[in-house]
Amino acid sequence: MKIIGICSLFFYLKNRCPCGKCYSKSVVNNTYINMIQSIGAIPIIIPVINNKLILEKYIKMIDCLLICGNKLHPKKNIIPNDIDKTKLIQDELHNRDTILLDYCIKYKKKVIGICYGMEFINSYFNGSIYSDIVKQLKSNNHQKTNHNIILNKDSFFYKIMNKEMINVNSFHEAGITKELLSDKLISSSMSDDGIVESFETENKLIFGFQFHIELLKDKYIIIKKILNTVY
Repeated sequence: MKIIGICSLFFYLKNRCPCGKCYSKSVVNNTYINMIQSIGAIPIIIPVINNKLILEKYIKMIDCLLICGNKLHPKKNIIPNDIDKTKLIQDELHNRDTILLDYCIKYKKKVIGICYGMEFINSYFNGSIYSDIVKQLKSNNHQKTNHNIILNKDSFFYKIMNKEMINVNSFHEAGITKELLSDKLISSSMSDDGIVESFETENKLIFGFQFHIELLKDKYIIIKKILNTVY
C-alpha cells in the first residue's frame, strides 16, 4: 500500500490542558485521513517540527506529501507586501513545509497541495498570491460556494477527469492568476473569473488544487490517480 504523509496544522491552546504544560497541538482534519483511507493508501501525520534529519526520514518513508488547507496565507510573495502579519502562516509551519518540499524534490516524491498548500507551493517556486481576490481583482466570491472550472486539455488533470469542465467547491479568500503563477508550474484548470484552480509540474510530481478534494468524494479519483500513476 502507498503511504501519504499529511502536513499537520499548528494551534495554540487558549487554555492549557489539565497537565498544565501543554500550550499547543499539531492537528489534521479527519476528512483528509478518510480520503486517504478510501483510496486504499496509508495516512501518516507529519507533526510541526523543524528537525531536518527527522523530516528527511518522513519523506524517505512516504510515497506522496499532502500539504493541507489553512485559513492563513504563505509567508512569501503576498500582494500587498504589507499584509497583516497575523494572517501569515506561523514560522514553524512555513519552515517545516519548506524543508519537506526541499526533500520531496531531492528524492523525487509526489506532492499535492490543497488550497493553502497550492498557494504555498506557488510561493515556494517564487510565484505570487493575491491576498483578497474579491477586493483586489473584483473577482467572484470563492468562499463557501461551488462553481465550474475549465480544464487544460494538455494537462494530466484533464486525463484523470476526461472532461473539459467540472464543478468544484470553493473556500478561499486568496488566489493566484496566470500572471502570478510561477514559471515552474503549469496551469491545469481555471475558473471563469481568471483564478488558477489547479497546476502541475512538467514532470507530473507536484500538483496544486485550490478546491478541497477531501470534501468531494467523487473527486477522490484525482488523488488516487496521482498516487498510482507512473508518468
